[in-house]
Amino acid sequence: MCRTLFKFPRDNNMKSIKKKFFFLICLIKSNAAWDYKDVDSWKDEYPKCGGQQQSPINLDEMIFDDIGETLKLQGYNIQPVKMTILNNGHSLDLTSEWDVLSGLPTVTAQGIKYELQMIHFHWGASDDSGSEHVYNDLKTPLEMHMVHYNPEFGDFDSKNGDAILVVGILFEIGEYSNALWKILENASKVQEPESAEVEIEPFPISDFFDENSFNYYISYTGSLTTPPCTEGVTWIVLSQTLQVSASQMKIFRSIKLNCGDDHNNRSPQPINDRKLGKMGCLTY
Repeated sequence: MCRTLFKFPRDNNMKSIKKKFFFLICLIKSNAAWDYKDVDSWKDEYPKCGGQQQSPINLDEMIFDDIGETLKLQGYNIQPVKMTILNNGHSLDLTSEWDVLSGLPTVTAQGIKYELQMIHFHWGASDDSGSEHVYNDLKTPLEMHMVHYNPEFGDFDSKNGDAILVVGILFEIGEYSNALWKILENASKVQEPESAEVEIEPFPISDFFDENSFNYYISYTGSLTTPPCTEGVTWIVLSQTLQVSASQMKIFRSIKLNCGDDHNNRSPQPINDRKLGKMGCLTY
C-alpha cells in the first residue's frame, strides 16, 4: 500500500503543487511511461521511435507508382458474438469475438491473409486536428485504425511489424455516425484511464462503412504510431473519409487519457527514403 511522504503546504500554490505531484505519479506508473506532451522523447525509452520508417506520414509527400493490387476484405459484415470497449489510457479500444465457424474478418494483401485483431481511435483537442495521417492537406478530427495480424506468426505481437497490417480511416466533421454512436453511448462507462472494459451491443464492423469507402487506398511501409513504434508495418489508408458529428467528437474528447493528455495523435514523421506509395482499390 502506498502512502504520501509529505503534506501539501496550505498556500495559494497548492493547486499547482498537486498538479506536479500527480504528473510525477503518472510518469512512474509502468503503463504510463509515455504520453503525448513530448512525443520526441519517445525514442529515449523506445529507440525504434527514432527510426527511418516511422508513421504516420504526410501522404501528400509520397510519389505514387502504378495502381496497386486489389485488396480483398472478407467477413466484415458478420456480427460478432461479443464486443467490448476499453480506455487503456492512450486510446479507446474496440475488441470483438466471432463465432468459431465464421472466423475473424480478414484482409488479403499480396496473397497474405491478415486477421482483424482490434480497432482503436486517435483524436485531437479541436475539430481541425486529430487524424494522424494527412492527405490532400486535410487534417481531420478523428482517425480509426483497424489492426490486423498474420496468424502464421502465432499470437499477436506488437514487436513483429512484418506481421501487422493496419487499415487507417479518416473522419471529417459532418453527419452523425450511427456506428460510432454504438460505441460512444457507452463512453461514460470508460471515462477514466485504464478503467475496466465494458461490454456493448455487438454490431458488424461493416456498419462503419458506406458504398464509397473502398474506392481507393494508399499503401506504404511504416510503423506503429505508438511505442514501441515497431517498423515493417503495412499501412492501408483509405482515400475516402467517413463522417462524424461535432457532438460525437465532444464525447471523444471527454474521455480522459493518461497524464492529462488532451489528444492522442502523433504528428506526421519524416518520409526519409520512402519514395513510392501504391494506390489501389478494395473489394468488399
